[in-house]
Amino acid sequence: MKKKSLLIIAFLSLIFLGFSDGAFNSYAGASLSFTPKEKNDEKGIALKLNGVFAGQYTLDNAFILRGHFNVHTDDIFANGLFQDTAAFFTIKELSTSYRFLTENINQQASLFLGEFESFGSDSFVKKYFGTKNLTSTILLPTLGLDTVGMFKFYGLGLAYSIKLASPTAFGLYFYYNKTEEEVLKLPTSIPDTEVPEEPDSSLPDDSVEDLLESLPENNEVLTETTKEYVRRLNADFRFSAAWDSLILDADLGISLPLKTQIVYEDESKEPKDVILLIEYAELRAGVSMLIGNNPITNLFLQFGILKYDLNPQAEENKLPLENIYLYMEPRFTTEYLKCNVAFFCLPKTATKNLQFINNSIGCNISFASQPIILFNQNADLGCNFTVSASPEGFSDIKADSFDFQISPYMNLYLFGGTFELASVINPTKFKEFEKFLSVSLGYKAFL
Repeated sequence: MKKKSLLIIAFLSLIFLGFSDGAFNSYAGASLSFTPKEKNDEKGIALKLNGVFAGQYTLDNAFILRGHFNVHTDDIFANGLFQDTAAFFTIKELSTSYRFLTENINQQASLFLGEFESFGSDSFVKKYFGTKNLTSTILLPTLGLDTVGMFKFYGLGLAYSIKLASPTAFGLYFYYNKTEEEVLKLPTSIPDTEVPEEPDSSLPDDSVEDLLESLPENNEVLTETTKEYVRRLNADFRFSAAWDSLILDADLGISLPLKTQIVYEDESKEPKDVILLIEYAELRAGVSMLIGNNPITNLFLQFGILKYDLNPQAEENKLPLENIYLYMEPRFTTEYLKCNVAFFCLPKTATKNLQFINNSIGCNISFASQPIILFNQNADLGCNFTVSASPEGFSDIKADSFDFQISPYMNLYLFGGTFELASVINPTKFKEFEKFLSVSLGYKAFL
């Protein structure tokens, strides 16, 4: 907590030191979400608050400081509207960059903490090519500045990027982080035990049989998982380009889990400490593109492998469904209506922050009006229809495992920002009170 406080103070101090000589841009937003809840056979409403603030200070068009912060609360109604409610604060990004500007080449070197220019979001291509609406709006979290990325570049790291005279740009990222993962505990054996020939007569016969069947055989190996933090060194190479009919963003990366101890399978041997041990590597690769860069009809594609293990000790290196990222969205625009049809296969870590997608695999059809006048203000109306499921593997995909979701929304542009009202209705969950309906309203603006 002290480290976070010091980082915040240092960042804000740097902003105010040169505020009069530079330019400061910021973004802020807040939203309220209402969801049904049921506890001890009592039904009610849960109210949660989310907030976001991001700021960028630019000095002499060369030195850049950025910060991005999120806050969210528990249920405000749980302890009473006027009582204390637990809140959670997150530093999403702290970064400092320096631009090297020449006549034909634009270079930038950055030091960052937290997330930085995650692949799959709009941030990199926006910075160098000024493109808008590359990725899909349904991949945008509530109050989010950028869509959820395919890969997150996060931790403590360095980045270097360069844009050439041609419409191409390259990026290099080197960063260190920790990830919480499930690991397998060392195997243990059940000691030999003697089972009495005659069971306890006080127990019914069926109970005794069930008890004996549940016991493991002698010396059967038991496995158990536990969560622990894994330290990693990461490197990514990025290539982006913007041509008349194609916008392309591609990434190739590697992650090296680090260990400082050798653990032997033979339990009689003591673990051995080492300076550095790399037992395997994890590769990742992805492509994001917009084909047909025009406002009438185009096709947005994202596909990639989130993690592929290169382990010389493994009998085979598998690629589970959760490590595959697929997203395809044809887009159509008419005089009065915009229609997007999306097919997706996303990891659960991506869908947990999305408003209109709750499951990993499915299809979404989005309808949105062209700008209209509502309450004497510019506005647009829309609705998302989503069919999705969250299977563990391809063999688990069945017709009865899919959920259907209807999500109408309204965006009203006033006071220089956007007021958002949306609801999510799950007709297939009408018997589950907590999952049937949710409503959210918020406001966000660039300051």
